[in-house]
Order: sequence, then C-alpha cells, then structure tokens
Amino acid sequence: MNSFWKNEWEMFTKEVDSTLSFLMQPVKFSSREDDNLMLKPSVAEITEKCETTSFWKNEWEMFSKEVDSAVDYLMQPVSFK
Repeated sequence: MNSFWKNEWEMFTKEVDSTLSFLMQPVKFSSREDDNLMLKPSVAEITEKCETTSFWKNEWEMFSKEVDSAVDYLMQPVSFK
C-alpha cells in the first residue's frame, strides 16, 4: 500500500510540474518582427463583398431581416395591466 501512495504522489508532482511549466511559458502578444498580421476589412469592403457575391448578399439580407425583426420586437409598446 505504501508503494501505491508513493506512485500516486510522484504522478501528482509530475502533473503539478507540467501545469506550472505550461502556465509559466512566456507569452508573446505581438512584436515588430510580426508584421504579417491580418488586417480587418473596412465596412466599405464588407458591404461591397456582400453586394457583389450572391452567397454573401443572401447572408447579409437574412441578417438584416433578423435585425429588423429583433428591433420591431424590442420596440413594441408595453402596457401594464
């Protein structure tokens, strides 16, 4: 029974060590060397893509309809009884 707990303790310390080594890794958010980050498209580029591509045009129309229906629902008059 003693060897069982010894083995369990060793496995536990290995798990703790691996967790600590994972958490203590250096984190690199960005640097001047990494200039290949993708840029977000502008609103004009997004709308142009939606207007020219049929799939994205359909997706945009469905999204617009959902937004309109949500706005209509939220703008309903409230009456208290």
